[in-house]
Amino acid sequence: MTYDHVHTPDPFDTPLFNRLVGLIEEQNNAVKEQKKVMAEQYQEMKDIKKTLKFHGEQFDVLTRDALKNDQPYDQKSLEDESTCTALFEMAMAKTKEEVDEWIKRMDVSLFFIALFSAVLSAFIVPATQNLFPDSNNYPENTSDSSSPVPATSAQNICVVYYLAMILALLNAVLSVLGRQWMSRLTLKPSGATYRERLLRHLDREKLAKWWLKYLVEGLHMLLLWSIGLFMTGLLYQLRIIATSFDGEAPRLMATWRLGVTISSVMLLTILAATMHALRYEASPFGGPFSRLILKLTEIIHYILHTVLVEVKYLKVLMERLILLNLLAGRGIIEAIFFFISCTGLFAPLWLPFFLIRRWRVKVDTEDPGKLINAYMELIADANDPRLLERAIASFSYADWVKYGGGCVGKLGKAYTRLMATDTSIRVQETLSARLSEFVIECRERSSTIGGNWSKKLIDFFSSRLPSSFDFPTQVLFTSFGEGNDDLRALASLPYEECIARVMCTFDTGGKLGDRTRIFDVAQEHCYQLLKTGKERELIRVLSNVKPLSLMRSYIQFPGNLSAASEALINFVLRGSRTEIQREVSRFVKNTSNRSILNSRSLSSVFIMIATPTPTDVDLSPLIDYVSRHHHRQTWRQFSDIAIGYLEAYGLSNIYDHTGVRRFLQQCVNTRFRDRSLNLYDTSDETRFQAQVLLKELDSLPIIPSPPPVALRTSDQNASDDGSTQSLTGTSSHQAKFGSLSKGPDSDIQLPESSPQLEAARSNMRKNESDS
Repeated sequence: MTYDHVHTPDPFDTPLFNRLVGLIEEQNNAVKEQKKVMAEQYQEMKDIKKTLKFHGEQFDVLTRDALKNDQPYDQKSLEDESTCTALFEMAMAKTKEEVDEWIKRMDVSLFFIALFSAVLSAFIVPATQNLFPDSNNYPENTSDSSSPVPATSAQNICVVYYLAMILALLNAVLSVLGRQWMSRLTLKPSGATYRERLLRHLDREKLAKWWLKYLVEGLHMLLLWSIGLFMTGLLYQLRIIATSFDGEAPRLMATWRLGVTISSVMLLTILAATMHALRYEASPFGGPFSRLILKLTEIIHYILHTVLVEVKYLKVLMERLILLNLLAGRGIIEAIFFFISCTGLFAPLWLPFFLIRRWRVKVDTEDPGKLINAYMELIADANDPRLLERAIASFSYADWVKYGGGCVGKLGKAYTRLMATDTSIRVQETLSARLSEFVIECRERSSTIGGNWSKKLIDFFSSRLPSSFDFPTQVLFTSFGEGNDDLRALASLPYEECIARVMCTFDTGGKLGDRTRIFDVAQEHCYQLLKTGKERELIRVLSNVKPLSLMRSYIQFPGNLSAASEALINFVLRGSRTEIQREVSRFVKNTSNRSILNSRSLSSVFIMIATPTPTDVDLSPLIDYVSRHHHRQTWRQFSDIAIGYLEAYGLSNIYDHTGVRRFLQQCVNTRFRDRSLNLYDTSDETRFQAQVLLKELDSLPIIPSPPPVALRTSDQNASDDGSTQSLTGTSSHQAKFGSLSKGPDSDIQLPESSPQLEAARSNMRKNESDS
């Protein structure tokens, strides 16, 4: 029985299962690829590790090299080859420097001797011929074979010339030999090691150096002696020739005298150079003779000092023996006194040496001022930036101010050189750091570091202050100037108070130093606050001072008031104009020392405080001062404002008419000029109004001049010692100051008119017209 095959379906043969199998195969392939990649990455990591290790080793080497100069050297034996090599090179360099200098001197001597010998030979030949009978010395020739003895003069001339030639040739021979000996000193000695070569070189140098040194000096002296003998023979021969005729040859004698004079000048020059070397230790004109004298001076001084000390002790000992009745000591004492007497007899021998030692000027190597001046000069002239790098560490502003004399020229040149483009940033930063340290030192030791600094020195430091330093630092530098000691206390104040106090710095009286620069800086700061609308901050700054003190400072300001000054003055007047007008008038009236006031500043202040025109304050003291000390630049505007004020206030309210009358006459005068004959500019309208006021003033009764008032009255001191006047408030003393107004209802009683007063007024008008 046959059964048909029945196909049973595979339960895993599904799309989902097949897809899963495909994904597993793909994942296996991915894993294989990943393992391969990981193996490659592992190999790369091993290579990177090897590279990093190598780089680390190289970095360690670089680190050791970088820190090598900052680390101490390892201890080595003195016999180490590198140490002996360095010592040998140093010894050879030192020897070569000295030998080169000696050889240079010998080469010059040899060159000069060659020329000198040629010239000397030309004189020796005729001098030798004069020794034989056929010369001019023996006109009658004899038939004898032997020659007669030549004249003494011919022998002398020949002897001198030959001696000069002998010395010159001896000098040449010794120079050649000395040059050869010196060259051997610079040759490298034989030896297996540098230690052996070093010791051989030092022994060789010790044996030869002393002799070679004196050989060079001796050759110099031989050359001078040779030249001296030649000049002596030349002048002697010229003298013989000039006197060998029947009569004296005037031209030859004149030439002989000229030669003697020139030779004497040469000898005096050599003597003066020797004396200069004996007098000054640092003299460059020293030679073997001067060194010999100095050596003898030291020896004689040592001998005399030793002998005198011994004699002193022996004398004391013998006196004690005499006191003990030991008569044997009397002979010794007499011998001592005899020795002292002999020492006095030989005083001409040792006294010059004593005077040389006593008057010798030695170099003061301990003077810090000389060192700091040399430092600045050499820094300014240095051309090698590497040398500046080595020397900048010792730069100090404090040392220059203390020991340099305050000269800005050398300091400025050194500063400019150090800030040049070829210097490193480190050098320039060092200069800035030194300035910051100097500022701190000035603040800490302002009482000791200060002095009378010049204006240029103050400007030098102020212009180079870093931006991190504030205004009080500039005040501190200015306080070191002459007449500015009072500013030193202001430098320690807070910033705003320092600004305000500097604005009032001219309100101190007396002679002040130059402080215009810091005044301008403080004024500019306040003006910028006002200009930018920061009035509250300006009020806070100026609240540290009194408004009247600020006005007095402006009145005494020695310069010209600027637009900033006018703006600040008007700002101060805004709060208490009337009070300040009265106080300014009182200050000018009561000031006995009028020299502290500035006419131009006072005129400008009057123009501002009298605009608008006040009608209740007497400003005649200001008019009186300006009429005495007028200024042509402000005269026109001042005269216009003053005339308007007099018309508004009224002449009858003015207490003292003398200054007002003088001012009106100056306005009327069409020929009113200053000392330079420059015409004062007065407008026609002002001149006409002045004429009207002058007539009105003439119609008023004469008022006696007020008595003189002290510089500071008790009322004024009481007013100034009160509370600080606010810029926007009113004064507590306004009623008191208002009593100074001379209105129609014033308590002051004018004198009645009388014939005596009218006569006095007529005489005054006549005198004023004559003047």
